[in-house]
Amino acid sequence: MKQATAILTICLAILVNAAPTATADEIAHCWYEIDAFGVQQLHCRLAGGDTVVYRDRGEVPGPLYPAIGDDGNGVCWYHRSVYTGWESFGIDGTRNLLYFNPDGVPGGPFIAESWFERCEGEPWEIEIVFDLVWEVMESFDFAEPDPEFNPTIGITGLPTYIAAQPPDPVIETIVSPVTGRVVDVEFVVTTVTIEWGDGAETEVTSDLYRELVGYPNGDITHTYETSEFVDPVVSYNWRVRFRVDQGAWQPVNGVEPTTWTNPYQVDEIVGRVTG
Repeated sequence: MKQATAILTICLAILVNAAPTATADEIAHCWYEIDAFGVQQLHCRLAGGDTVVYRDRGEVPGPLYPAIGDDGNGVCWYHRSVYTGWESFGIDGTRNLLYFNPDGVPGGPFIAESWFERCEGEPWEIEIVFDLVWEVMESFDFAEPDPEFNPTIGITGLPTYIAAQPPDPVIETIVSPVTGRVVDVEFVVTTVTIEWGDGAETEVTSDLYRELVGYPNGDITHTYETSEFVDPVVSYNWRVRFRVDQGAWQPVNGVEPTTWTNPYQVDEIVGRVTG
């Protein structure tokens, strides 16, 4: 039995030592597979078409970057030898939390975050879903506030009303010309922020948008205490998220609010005694 074990060990050593090697420039992509003995191995496809099997990622020459592909069971993550825009922020078992960087330079800024399952077989490359999301975002008209203050000149001690109705939620849909996947992108103004210009601020949530209709039916007002020129700022705060093939919604982070600002005059009424 000892002799058989020794022979098996020698054979395995020969196989490992005889395995082809590769340089970082030769590796196209890598993925994990479980062999017949239940051992996890990293398979790497070379640019010329051959494959190299490694016992762990540390044996692979050069850096590896997370990428998005399809192994026949749906969208999943694997490794590429070139930077893809996706960066890993944590692995939970076979799931990887990936952020997307549209600038194409490692280190951010990051816009999207999603959990992806690990590819269980060799993937084929698909276009990054967020490329489609970015295409929709670039063509979307992010409405800017166009508020109306009443009265047109503020009066100290009396309320100033504001009308600033945000747009209704919008879902834009795009179909991938490569995979046929349907990507929905949702745009919603979640809150309206009003900086009145004198240090006061009002945050209006969506359930109170009905009060942003101005004088006389609105209920969003502010009372100025001193006579001055102020610079109020009104902002629409956006939530953008996407989903693929009616799946779970994924957030798009880093979307800037759209804003409006304009000088506003506040006067004081002074009573005079006549007669």
